[in-house]
Amino acid sequence: MNSPKKIGSILKTKGFDGTTIVSCDFPILKADFKALFISKGSMYLPLLIEKMEQMDDFTLQIKWKNYNSKEQAQVLHNKELFLDEVQISKYFAEEELDDLIGYEVYNREENLGKVIDLYQSNQQETLEVELGNSKRLLIPLIEAYIITIDDDKQTIHCDLDKDFIELFTS
Repeated sequence: MNSPKKIGSILKTKGFDGTTIVSCDFPILKADFKALFISKGSMYLPLLIEKMEQMDDFTLQIKWKNYNSKEQAQVLHNKELFLDEVQISKYFAEEELDDLIGYEVYNREENLGKVIDLYQSNQQETLEVELGNSKRLLIPLIEAYIITIDDDKQTIHCDLDKDFIELFTS
């Protein structure tokens, strides 16, 4: 594999035949790849797919070849999965949400801070914003909270009330 890129992680096993639940970092366009890769030292080892079912836009149920029981597949828990960067656009809607890191975040007109990380789950993406006082605020990347994202100005405008900010600041 020339240029590996992380596309998701194996969450847990499902059932007794070695089937696992995989959470993807990008929305799935087409789930018909034959293998994914895991990192072992400086190498990437293929995990061959026997059977795959798409559960939602970010989640797959995969039965791996050579993992025929729940116990065998448990060694794969929390393993990051990789695919050659050239092939990613064929299978995933590669929304470069990581590009939001460094954007200034405003609550209405007040500058809250900068995006320092982005967390993705199969339900939603969440921004981690470092506030001016070095505290961190988590903001779900959904229409209820985000008004606009301006890529030219690298800004994100939100509509958050004070209770929300207090509740989700650490």
